[in-house]
Amino acid sequence: KNHFSLALSKPAWAVSLSILGILAFAGQGGAVASLLELPIFAPLAKLTYASYLVHPAVLDLAYKSRAGGQITFSVVWYVVTFLGVSALVTGLAFLLHLGLEAPLVSLEKILLRRNANPKPTRPRSHDGRTTPAQASVDAELL
Repeated sequence: KNHFSLALSKPAWAVSLSILGILAFAGQGGAVASLLELPIFAPLAKLTYASYLVHPAVLDLAYKSRAGGQITFSVVWYVVTFLGVSALVTGLAFLLHLGLEAPLVSLEKILLRRNANPKPTRPRSHDGRTTPAQASVDAELL
């Protein structure tokens, strides 16, 4: 085996993905960025972090709950386990999104909208000074 390629394959992959991310963020991603910005990926993007959080628990449950003891590895076992774990992780991520993330995002939008609309200020005279009538109203408000 080529030890050099084995040692550098994962760091090279990480660096190349980082460069792609930086270029896409800067608007220079080209065809790859255009592909990743398609609307079909929007629902998947909302579930990826929740899937990342949920999948260790699901894998732990899948591998440690076997009553038979040893696992006999085969192609069928790999396919069935992959599909089952993927479906369970996606379903749990969807429930986590609906139950926690979506309501918090809605609350955040409401709070940010409220803070984005400042209270109206009182009109000033043409030279920028407060008129005596406006000053008395301002004093009453304090």
